[in-house]
Amino acid sequence: AVVSTLSTGPVMFLHPKDCGGVLMELEQRQKRGREAHWKNIVVRGLEDSPENGGLADIVAPLLQELGLDMDCVVSMERIGTYRDDLARRVLVRLTSEKVRNAIIRRSRFLKDSPGYENVYIRADRSPADKLRDQLLVKELKERRAAEPEKIFFLKNGKVQWKLPGYDGFS
Repeated sequence: AVVSTLSTGPVMFLHPKDCGGVLMELEQRQKRGREAHWKNIVVRGLEDSPENGGLADIVAPLLQELGLDMDCVVSMERIGTYRDDLARRVLVRLTSEKVRNAIIRRSRFLKDSPGYENVYIRADRSPADKLRDQLLVKELKERRAAEPEKIFFLKNGKVQWKLPGYDGFS
């Protein structure tokens, strides 16, 4: 391997025979990164205060509304810095992926619950997943602007389209 330095830092040039091992290592690192996020959820819309404490008093009623108790929570923390105009998100680490999926499935009923109409729950995503989603949304917006006569939407991680009035059935 040859090491070179650019303005962005050291760069390693690998012989083609060495690339397979590096690619496998990168794939394993990405897999470990995704696994770290599998049991987590991110909650938006819960009340916020300058101090980070008291989260259990806010998250426990939310989980009760979803039919769960605090036994499924490993830890929780606010993400970001406090601002008066915007509530920080809450990262909740759960005991299992099964519990996470149950919470996400039940979260759609929060819109009908008093006090939780503007609370949104989604699975925590790895940085690679967040970037992929951002690129998909960017592509979706570009295609909508380029071809306004078609209806574009996201399905199964891809941008798809249909013509207005066509329901997909013959």
